[in-house]
Amino acid sequence: MYTIPTSKKRSLDEGYRTSEIPRFVQYTTPIIAPPSNPSQAANLPLKILVHIISYLDDRGDIARVTRTCRLLCYMTLPQLYERVTLKSYAELRCKNGRPEGFGGGSPFSMALNGLVTRNNANLVKHFKVEGEWNEAGDEEYAKGRIPDSTVMLNTLLRIAVDRMTRLESFDWELTTKPLLSLYQGLSAQQSLTSLTIRFPSTRTPRPAIVLPAMPNLRAFRILEYDPLCHPDDASLLIFGSRKLVDLRIHFSPRMRSHAEPTISLDPLFGRCFKAGYTPKLQHFAMQNFFGRRLSWMGQIYDNTTCKSAAYLDVFGGARTGSHTVYIDDTWRDLPDEIVNTCTKLRFNEPAVQHVKMLENATTTLEHFYCVNDHPRTGSRVGTPATIVTPDPSPDDTAHTNPELIALGKEYLYVLTRKHGATLKHLLMCDQWALSQQEIGDVVRLCPQLTQLAVALDGPAFEVFRIIVQFLQNLEAIRIFENDAFRAHRDVMSGQEKLLFMGRDFYRLDMHKIRYVGAGREIFELLGNREYVHADGTTEMIRDMRELTLEEVQHVEIWGMDKFDIMLDAPILGAAG
Repeated sequence: MYTIPTSKKRSLDEGYRTSEIPRFVQYTTPIIAPPSNPSQAANLPLKILVHIISYLDDRGDIARVTRTCRLLCYMTLPQLYERVTLKSYAELRCKNGRPEGFGGGSPFSMALNGLVTRNNANLVKHFKVEGEWNEAGDEEYAKGRIPDSTVMLNTLLRIAVDRMTRLESFDWELTTKPLLSLYQGLSAQQSLTSLTIRFPSTRTPRPAIVLPAMPNLRAFRILEYDPLCHPDDASLLIFGSRKLVDLRIHFSPRMRSHAEPTISLDPLFGRCFKAGYTPKLQHFAMQNFFGRRLSWMGQIYDNTTCKSAAYLDVFGGARTGSHTVYIDDTWRDLPDEIVNTCTKLRFNEPAVQHVKMLENATTTLEHFYCVNDHPRTGSRVGTPATIVTPDPSPDDTAHTNPELIALGKEYLYVLTRKHGATLKHLLMCDQWALSQQEIGDVVRLCPQLTQLAVALDGPAFEVFRIIVQFLQNLEAIRIFENDAFRAHRDVMSGQEKLLFMGRDFYRLDMHKIRYVGAGREIFELLGNREYVHADGTTEMIRDMRELTLEEVQHVEIWGMDKFDIMLDAPILGAAG
């Protein structure tokens, strides 16, 4: 084994000490100085170290690496502080019989203190505060004064944000509202491109704030927005942030559940409408809006630039509840200026007027997702509670909606005839059971499909052969569970089903298809293998393994089937 001469090792060490590691790092790192003549292997080139460090994704591992030597501390410290999330808890949490932060403050306050008093804040690029903030003296709101604890919180966060010279994204998800001082600090950050604000669900009166413009902001998400209780004005931010390309508005679920209509959208788009300015968005999403049709609704974003949209519980439709029908009916006659120009569309309310929009579309769709998940009481957007969990009840499709089923044929016609040539992802409603003839139309008119999710009115395995044989680009297929599916589900055991499907997929020689969903069962297709029967005979089959729902969230026909506007990939490109 070749060893580097001592003289050369000494020169390498001197080179790293004098040129690779800045002098201020040599004297400020917490590493204890090694012995004068340590026995060590040759130093690795910096490019190899950078490559190795790039694979570290666990915060604990990165923190331990920073304490090994000065060089690794210097190289990994930016990665350690790149993403910082501080979570506050309303209740005292104990570990080994002692409260967290024993002998000091809570982990939230101590971490915030470290960002304020030390020199690491300038390494932070993504900063998020979340959890429950215990507002001591919240009864002061009713007396017209902000509690001192909330003022101090915003003051410390403002100081921390001012030190974050590389800040790119800021997420506020605490159970209290940010104050104007914090917004002003964020508006001064020239590097800030993404802002997410979640409003508290409580209806305690709080100061109404005008959000300042942020010139370089590209993505703005406002969650749990309740204009009746928290009338904060975001129209100045939307009007003044001319680089904004991604806008998502999530209203409080209480507005629809309690039938509390929004009178006006002026707090969001009032300044834009008065100035005649139409934001040039590339992605727009709205959820839980409940209000009358507005004459200028079609001017909230530029149709020529928007390529992706999501509308969840916004306009009403075949799934609308009876307590919201009077307001939702005002949307049956959509303004002529509302024209679909998107290539990606996600919605959950099939309606006749929506079919007309697709017929009059000036751009053909590439991704179409009809969300079949239903919101849960008390769930919040962007949280694990919104993940779809299959209902174990076998009667989940027993209560059908005739109007909804009738709309299925209209949607299928316009999707295949108008948009079929460009469609790549197609997630249909789980109550639209397609016949073999209709499946034939999908296969014939949508040759570019890579992901398909449909319900069938007959045996699934026979239709499988038709679909996978002719859709050569298909990578994932999902068959919804309904009465027709359940009638043929228990014909074979689980092992027989795997063998039957593996044999078919091997014979069809479909190498691109990887994920298959049959009801609640999800399989991943692997490579070919030889299967040995009990009598000793062998045959070639496609190997398969069963997956959980969480393992296929990256596949859109499963991942996009949720009641959450935050699922769509963020768009931070240049404004149109």
